[in-house]
Amino acid sequence: MQQDIMAALLAARGVSIKHPHAGLVAYGSKRAEIRDYDTKHRGLSLIHASQEPDATWRNVIPGVHHNGVELMMFQSDLAYGAVLALAVLRDTVPLRYPDPRVDPISFVRPHIGRKAWLFAPKVVRLPEPIPWPGALAPWPVANELAQRIASQMEEYGLCLPSDTRAERSATSSTSSRSEESHS
Repeated sequence: MQQDIMAALLAARGVSIKHPHAGLVAYGSKRAEIRDYDTKHRGLSLIHASQEPDATWRNVIPGVHHNGVELMMFQSDLAYGAVLALAVLRDTVPLRYPDPRVDPISFVRPHIGRKAWLFAPKVVRLPEPIPWPGALAPWPVANELAQRIASQMEEYGLCLPSDTRAERSATSSTSSRSEESHS
């Protein structure tokens, strides 16, 4: 089991995101990250909080909520420069407004023509954020970081996040194949 987790983590990519967006993705409240560029990466991703918060959100009014998460908590409660969670990057799509796949919070400023990186709904938050340097583009996961994440997952009984849509299609194709073999 530990070998499978290590292999998945080493094949993953880190995605550095500024707060409050990193926290919202880590809490599963925000499923789209808006970028100027696309990525070929799909699959397991480490959600990393950048060292600096998004300047647009520096003066967020306390008590503002998004899907039940108080935005101001990110100023003091979440780590900066650390891996916060594991998520599955499903796809990237050209952004248009309105876009039902993208959370309304993603449209704080004009983003038309940019890319929406769409994460699966199931996110696994790490109980203890792991300090680690990030990067602007998706970055490879170092063995030491993978080991630290795997240790936390084992200690706290966590599983890797899944893409339920992919699992459903794999299950249905397996079911239809077994139905065909019984016919």
